[in-house]
Amino acid sequence: VVLSRPLSALLTAFHAGSLWVFGWLAGHAPLSIVLTEPPRLVQQCEGAQGAAETLLKALGSSSSTLQDHTLAEFAEIAEGTTAAHASRRADIFADETGRLGWTPLAGFLVEELREFAGTLGAALSAMTGENVAAAKSSASRPPRVQWNVLSAAGAFGGAKVGKEQDRAAWSVRAKYYRVCFCLRALSGMTAASRAEDRFGVVLLCEPVLADVLASLLSTVLALQQYTKQESSFSSRSHPWLPRPIQRVVRLLGLPSHPTLQQPELCAHALEDVARTTTYRVVRTFGPSLVPLLKECRMPPALPQATTNDLARLLQGMLSHQE
Repeated sequence: VVLSRPLSALLTAFHAGSLWVFGWLAGHAPLSIVLTEPPRLVQQCEGAQGAAETLLKALGSSSSTLQDHTLAEFAEIAEGTTAAHASRRADIFADETGRLGWTPLAGFLVEELREFAGTLGAALSAMTGENVAAAKSSASRPPRVQWNVLSAAGAFGGAKVGKEQDRAAWSVRAKYYRVCFCLRALSGMTAASRAEDRFGVVLLCEPVLADVLASLLSTVLALQQYTKQESSFSSRSHPWLPRPIQRVVRLLGLPSHPTLQQPELCAHALEDVARTTTYRVVRTFGPSLVPLLKECRMPPALPQATTNDLARLLQGMLSHQE
């Protein structure tokens, strides 16, 4: 049977497409296993000080991928309920001075959260300053019509997008999982110290409980203000760009990654995680945190916030109003 040239080309394209789909489906399952099963570094170590030493060595690496995998395992250890998880936490609390366990590990987590909250605070300051400057300029002189000038990409309510806003949007999207792991690990270890910290390392060694609480509250407050500010603005420069990518991701059956979402959606999800992890510490220690927060010597990570703002947020969480 002699087929016509268009029909032969159609059959060839069909066979090639079928082969491509089969190859994708055959490689999707093992690839998902590799990507969703991070290396277990702490489970391979033995000894009383093996867990803390392994975590510190991995977190001190220059590879951000290794740090992310280590933070994920650290969060699992902090929130775990098995005897193995409890023994790993005991290894971290075993040093009375805190220099070999709690101080460097918790200090790394606190610094990550403070840097993230400071990035959001810089964006909020820039957005507020630009809005005030635009309002003053529009009130002093009538706006000029420039027909041959395009507006800046991604205008926030008519204001140009600066470096601080771009950096904050990038941090919210690119550091989504990293910030989540830091929140979970820090709150989990702090809550577990109520029953497992025999030497009072969390209360006596820096960062002390007040510093940890201030870092968690600053992160919640920064995300609250950022999401409110983002929600009050119009859509970003190219809101249509992630949607085709999302359709392709759904068609291929891949999990939706936060970096494919808009920054405000990621910020709302991060706010939920920050609020939940902070509530864990608040429920564990209760009203005794109120006078303890006043002893915090570390300034709030959010430039616009004060200690009174953190105390007000803490009171709202204690009364379950947040």
